Amino acid sequence: MKILISEDIDAKYEKIKKVIDDNFDDISFNRSKQTNNTIRELMTNQYDLLIQDMQLPNTHNGSIDTKGGINVLNQINYRNIDIPVIICSSILVRKELDSYSYTNIPSTFFSSSSSIWKKDLIDFINNNKVLS
Repeated sequence: MKILISEDIDAKYEKIKKVIDDNFDDISFNRSKQTNNTIRELMTNQYDLLIQDMQLPNTHNGSIDTKGGINVLNQINYRNIDIPVIICSSILVRKELDSYSYTNIPSTFFSSSSSIWKKDLIDFINNNKVLS
């Protein structure tokens, strides 16, 4: 199975990747550190799951865009990209996400600062049969 992790912070990327590696077999990972690269990856490659940080720079050496992840979700909707999404970001971003509707995207939210984020991640993957 193939996962795209859209995360600009190395430590968070490594933590997420390790949880999946420790709990699932035969996984390949690609990583995107910018909003524009994430959209390009989703348009040109097939993935089984997207793990999306919501605060990303739009381009290399760009400043963090608090709507970077929103831009990715909007493009997924606009381009009808069929992919489950796990949104990994702060609780503050959750409030902003609640004002958007992404009805055609199976998704969940977890905060990497939560004490149960690892369980949430594993449960979503198992419950949505993202990875077999």
